[in-house]
Amino acid sequence: MVNYLNVSHMKEDLNKKFISALQDQLPEKANLPKFIMETLEIGKEATYRRLRGEVPFTFQEISLIATRLRLSLDQLIGNYSKTAALFNINVIHTDNAMEEYENTLMRYINYLSMVKEDPEGYVIHILNTVPYTMYSTFKYLSRFRICRWLHQTEQLNIRKGLGSMEIPLFIIELQKKLTRLLHEVPRSYFIWDHNIFLSLIRDISYFHKMNILTEKDMEELKAELLCLLDHAERIAEQGTYENNKKVWIYLSNINFEASYSYMESKEFKLSFIRVYAVNSMDSLHPAICKFHKEWIQSLRRYSTMITESGEMQRFNFFRIQREYVNNL
Repeated sequence: MVNYLNVSHMKEDLNKKFISALQDQLPEKANLPKFIMETLEIGKEATYRRLRGEVPFTFQEISLIATRLRLSLDQLIGNYSKTAALFNINVIHTDNAMEEYENTLMRYINYLSMVKEDPEGYVIHILNTVPYTMYSTFKYLSRFRICRWLHQTEQLNIRKGLGSMEIPLFIIELQKKLTRLLHEVPRSYFIWDHNIFLSLIRDISYFHKMNILTEKDMEELKAELLCLLDHAERIAEQGTYENNKKVWIYLSNINFEASYSYMESKEFKLSFIRVYAVNSMDSLHPAICKFHKEWIQSLRRYSTMITESGEMQRFNFFRIQREYVNNL
């Protein structure tokens, strides 16, 4: 026989866990009753009846709250496993590639919009290749990235050069917006692999040998790469973006197996891993974010800061990168 008394206690306990977790996950400045009323579109009395435990939250209501907070249901009921974590896999499939890519860009635009509003917000990037946010404003470099991805997934057979590629204007604008938001984050930290530019240069060289890139493409790409290096070196020297937001750049003395990032504000923490060219995996799971952050911070011990210091290391690094570009 079903013990209905135990089932009732379980429901009550689950509801209490949810309310407690909700209070923990809300930003400090947020008002819990107001948040619930706005999210569920219910009245004040209905809201307080739920908070007092007189009426349990329905599954649909919990799902709506989890969606707005960008959290998993496991996190909100306080019952997630210590040995398992939820990752969002932002893998773009072959159908409607640009539409899905737009959704991915919008997802990170939303996150960065929150980080930049927090005076204590920051982003840390661990990079073994140049991220597209560094060259989204360059016509040929940004096109090459999309070309490489589409060609590799057999969605594009380019033979007339990058100049002939048709890229939707909304994609170009979203990429630029994402870069602008990154530059508006109060604090940005970068740890670069010594081969960060070389991996991109090798990709360009390979596509040229495959006759996918024309001679004009190569001329434009080389010119943009040199311009990008000039821009990156200026930031490393001054320690700020053009808008005076602080930047710290480190050169790692060990190689990285992947590129990944971590962002944090009062509202959330996010771990991000780059996979499959333009795709990514990310997690809001507290344990994953904690381990991710600790691992990233540990890499500083194996790195040399070249921002407003380390002049010799900075000079040699950029000199070598320019040699790589000129040898394309």
